[in-house]
Amino acid sequence: MILLGGPSRHFSWDIESIRHQVEQLLLQPLSWQLSDSRRTPKGNISILSSSRAQIVDWRSCSAGWLKGEMASAEQIWVSEDSISMLFESLQSSAKVGVIRVPSKSRSNKVRAAVQRLIDQGIVSDQKDEVRAQVGRKPLDQYLFCAQALLRRCGLPLR
Repeated sequence: MILLGGPSRHFSWDIESIRHQVEQLLLQPLSWQLSDSRRTPKGNISILSSSRAQIVDWRSCSAGWLKGEMASAEQIWVSEDSISMLFESLQSSAKVGVIRVPSKSRSNKVRAAVQRLIDQGIVSDQKDEVRAQVGRKPLDQYLFCAQALLRRCGLPLR
């Protein structure tokens, strides 16, 4: 899967750079799905359309579609502007990669969070590194948050 966000408070949007990165990913012999989001600039998905990827417009997706597709994906690549889609991807057991997007400032909190994930080897912005990732367990952030809340409330963990 390839998931695209869009311009935000922290990131600009360089469709040519993104197109180049997506084209490199599509060279891998996988069955690709390319999906946009509500922030993806209008018309960008058609610029990126390719015979090597199934294009999925976010407006046509049913509730739960993304979670279901992530569960069966071998690789998920997410534009780095979308920290929410990146962490959703990490809830699956797929190998996760980051598509670089220009930052509006030298540093920002989203880019810093993505860089920590890269530094920890959880994700990568390199195609070969993602392909070589060994199986990993989903992050289970939901479970982590629930356990933290139970601890704060002094309730037992099961």
